[in-house]
Amino acid sequence: MADPNEDTIDFQKLEKELSLAVDAHNKYWRENDAKFRAVEQRVETYEQFRDIVAASHLKPLEKGDKGGLGRPRQQPWNPYVNKNDKDVQNLESKTDQPLQIPGHLPKDGHEFMQQWKRLADNQQEKYNYILQFDADQLFSTFKHEISFGLLGEILKLFNMHFKEENCTDIFLILKQLSNTKRFSLSIDFLSKKEAQHRDELMAKLQTVLKCSDFDLKSLTKIYGKKSVE
Repeated sequence: MADPNEDTIDFQKLEKELSLAVDAHNKYWRENDAKFRAVEQRVETYEQFRDIVAASHLKPLEKGDKGGLGRPRQQPWNPYVNKNDKDVQNLESKTDQPLQIPGHLPKDGHEFMQQWKRLADNQQEKYNYILQFDADQLFSTFKHEISFGLLGEILKLFNMHFKEENCTDIFLILKQLSNTKRFSLSIDFLSKKEAQHRDELMAKLQTVLKCSDFDLKSLTKIYGKKSVE
């Protein structure tokens, strides 16, 4: 005679398995979204990228949240609302000061990004800054890793401010950057717009560099663009 207990459905077990499956599904998409946010924020190192993904489950504090064992919050949520006009004017005067391109080679990627950020959104200054170094120097700077988002920005700069007299330097820099660690990961995370700049840049290089000394087919393959015969 069959045991009636064998046909009994363990709803508690099913509910637990379903809950675990839902949690795993939510975790996957939460971490996936965090990866894209990290790329958009152009984090400097892989460790920062990893920390953003690891902290994807955390939620920001709401204005009504209180800390410090129930004591009322003394610091305003926006500490800048009480700044007077003089402080604002001083801040604006600083932003109007001319940018200065650092004249020495950074010793590593972290120092490079500090100098890079000082140039803010001045694209021409950034273009001039990176071209003042030769390809071997830049490889030495980024040999451990190239900061997330930086490769896409470099491709954009080289494409938008492309000059024929710089094409050899651009080729050599791109070739050396392709030898850095996690380069393929930077290629995988290029945005659609950055990939478009890459394709346009490779096309310009193919037009200008017709000499056999430049292996453009290999370079375009490494950077993910199909070479044009």
